[in-house]
Amino acid sequence: MRVGMVASGALRTNRIGTEVRILKKLRNWATLDANARWLTIAAAVLPIAISAGFRCVGVARTQGYLRAWASAGKGSQSSAGATELIRSARRALRIVRTNTGIQGTCLTRSMALWAALLRLGVATDLRFGIRKRAGFIEGHAWVEHQGFPINDTRDLIGTYEVYPHSAAFDEWARSRK
Repeated sequence: MRVGMVASGALRTNRIGTEVRILKKLRNWATLDANARWLTIAAAVLPIAISAGFRCVGVARTQGYLRAWASAGKGSQSSAGATELIRSARRALRIVRTNTGIQGTCLTRSMALWAALLRLGVATDLRFGIRKRAGFIEGHAWVEHQGFPINDTRDLIGTYEVYPHSAAFDEWARSRK
């Protein structure tokens, strides 16, 4: 009997702890401005949609759909506004990854960041590089704003041979028709 009482007390304590954590997250959510809330939702939804798009229609069409969706957003941002939105987008991606585990490949994460920022009027470039390591060819994708990487470090990017143009898979596919 005593074991059952201890176990039910432990369960109640765990449930209360979980409820407190959820309430704390909801309070944090309420303190975010509209762009930060939107970016957090986009950071959760876009990687899932992009992964599904890659499987269903391919990379080029997925990027084309993202470009069309993003171009329906706001006009261009000022430099200060762009910097703040980039900071908010990186924070949103980190929050979603930490709390949900939604992450995806570097291409998925980078396309999500690229599309979300483009939708908010921040002009960014989706970049791609390759390298050969231990006999294997590896690819990597990241996002740059005015030549500076947003979601990676220059040290890591320096280990790749960078494709000289912004990665526009949708435009490449269109030109091949």
